[in-house]
Amino acid sequence: MAVDSAGRVLDFGAVRFLHPEDHVFTQMLTGWRNQQLSRNLAFGTIEGRERLVTRFQESTNEYPWQWTPAHVDEFFGDLRSIKHGRAVHHPELPGSAEGLLRIRSVA
Repeated sequence: MAVDSAGRVLDFGAVRFLHPEDHVFTQMLTGWRNQQLSRNLAFGTIEGRERLVTRFQESTNEYPWQWTPAHVDEFFGDLRSIKHGRAVHHPELPGSAEGLLRIRSVA
C-alpha cells in the first residue's frame, strides 16, 4: 500500500504509477473543475484558472502540497518583470492570486 509523505494512503488499485504525484495533481484539478462547474462558473473562467494553476506548477516545478509563499512571490514577480523597457502585460494577472491559491485549500 502506497503512503505519501503526509501519511495518507494512495490506493490506485492494481495500477502502479511511475509518478503518482502527477496523477494526484491531475485528479485535484479535475475535482476543482467539477466544483467550479457545480457553481455555474463560465467555462472561460474555469479554463483560465486551470491554465494559471498549471503554469504556476510548471514554473515552480512543485506540487500544490509543496507550494510556499515564496513560490507565489517569485511567480508573480516574474509576471511583472520588465521586458525591453516595458512592463509585460498578462491579462490574467489582476485578481489571479486568489484563484491560484484557492486550489491549495482543495488538497
